[in-house]
Amino acid sequence: MIHQNDIDFPFAIRVWGCYLLALSERLATHFDMPFTHESVMNLFAYGQSNNFIDGEVTITDPQSLCDHVLGRDKVRFEGKFSPIYIVSDNELEIVCYHKNGASFNHFCSGNGKGIVLYDPWNEEGSDSVRNGELIGKRIYRIL
Repeated sequence: MIHQNDIDFPFAIRVWGCYLLALSERLATHFDMPFTHESVMNLFAYGQSNNFIDGEVTITDPQSLCDHVLGRDKVRFEGKFSPIYIVSDNELEIVCYHKNGASFNHFCSGNGKGIVLYDPWNEEGSDSVRNGELIGKRIYRIL
């Protein structure tokens, strides 16, 4: 499994790439596609050149990212939801954690019930998940 702090990634991804990796992993796993350093770097480069991933790896247009990976009309970004949102069978979940005192949020792939399936930080998981709290979800509907 790859992680955002892998030395093969540029600094920006190693620091801020959790959402990019979590979403890439969820799409790749669900749609049986490769999830590699190369696939993430290609997506990062495409997103930056088309202005839907900024310099701090913020995904400003999640729908365009999904359309690029899968083609149109495969997945629809539904938006940000509360941590108690109940995910339907035809939805993918990215969970958002925050640790008190941190100046950032951390994103992971969720199992549809708010449980982390994949933490992009490293194999042991992030401090944000261990010592923080689930504050929200990003939901993607499978069409």
